[in-house]
Amino acid sequence: MRSIRTLALILAAGAALAMPSMVLAQAMPELPAAHDAEGNQVESFALINGEMVTPPAIPMGNPATIARIFDEGANRTQVMDHLTHLAEVIGPRLTGSTTVDIANRWTLEQFESWGLANASLQEWGSVAMRFDRGPTWGKVYQGRDARDIKALTTLAWVPGTDGPVRGVAIKLPQTQEEFDAVADQLEGAWVVIPTDYSGRRGIRGVTGSVRARYAVRADIRENGVTPPPTPEAMAAAADDPNAGTWEGYLTGGPLGDKKYPLSLTIGKEGETLNGSLAVGESAGNAIEGVKVEEGVLIFEWENTRGRSLYELQLDGDTLTGTATRIGAEDMVFDIYFDRLAEPAPAPEAGAVAE
Repeated sequence: MRSIRTLALILAAGAALAMPSMVLAQAMPELPAAHDAEGNQVESFALINGEMVTPPAIPMGNPATIARIFDEGANRTQVMDHLTHLAEVIGPRLTGSTTVDIANRWTLEQFESWGLANASLQEWGSVAMRFDRGPTWGKVYQGRDARDIKALTTLAWVPGTDGPVRGVAIKLPQTQEEFDAVADQLEGAWVVIPTDYSGRRGIRGVTGSVRARYAVRADIRENGVTPPPTPEAMAAAADDPNAGTWEGYLTGGPLGDKKYPLSLTIGKEGETLNGSLAVGESAGNAIEGVKVEEGVLIFEWENTRGRSLYELQLDGDTLTGTATRIGAEDMVFDIYFDRLAEPAPAPEAGAVAE
């Protein structure tokens, strides 16, 4: 498929019409007289493509003409109309897409409607495949059905899948040794490529503060799931009444009467409590800063919606309290946990994506 583009930019023309009605003058040093190719002195000339060209014999700097240009830009500008049509009506204009062809032809029609007699489209190159991005979705299975992938995407200018395609998910090898270790598993697998944040928007715009917000979760889930405390950590915490495996739910606040299931596992390494918290069937995230003050279990936990402070009171085999969204203290949820007699099994290792 061959791509084409206009010879001029409509937005450049629009911007020229929108110039403020003022001209700034700057003192210039006296320059030596100019001469043409034959050595003749010339009073004025235009420089086009590195060549001196005699200006056309038409009045220059006519005040009435200049005033009309400023009036057109100040009172009848079409810049926002053009931007709205390009950005909202036509939409994204990826190279090689149908919409970039539509935008090119629309721009040509605008030039022609303004009376430009020589407006045309010219071919500048070709791409191997026309690409119009359609809907994408994905799901990861980590021993059990996990949440939908909200930011999945495939690379541009490659064929679509023509329906769901299931395969083992393998992280992109970073070294020759890593590649050799999975070389025999790559056929038919989904290779998970890290998002490129170097551009203005990266992939699906996950940059800046959003990237920072997800950094903790990404590090925790580097191998697909946050492991619960080890049996050794659980055994070490046997004398701590807060340790163990808890099942409960989150409710209240913005949720009203809705209940979201929670799973909490607490162990101990040395004198430090640690653990993980999960919502529903999702993989758990580590809890941080775990401590007990005057009988209240306190820790922080972060997920895709932000970081929250948990404050839970132990009463026998129940933990109850609140979770407050850090930075949005008006979002306070009620938390209820019951202790499980036996630790819940950890999700199976390995991941399958489709």
